[in-house]
Amino acid sequence: MLFTDPAIPATVLCDAQRLRQIVINLASNAIKFSSGQDRPGRISMQVVLIERTAQQVVVEIRVIDNGIA
Repeated sequence: MLFTDPAIPATVLCDAQRLRQIVINLASNAIKFSSGQDRPGRISMQVVLIERTAQQVVVEIRVIDNGIA
């Protein structure tokens, strides 16, 4: 499941390659630790706007899974 805060601007200047790698690593870890259980794996990723000024936005990436606690 994916949720992207609609308050995040449509265009954000960032290091796309590093951001992509971070998101892939977070999702891969969640998948790895949520699979192989007696129950189906569930993963939720949320991107939430924390702060916005004229010069920058701060977002938080949250990954929630039902894997090992």
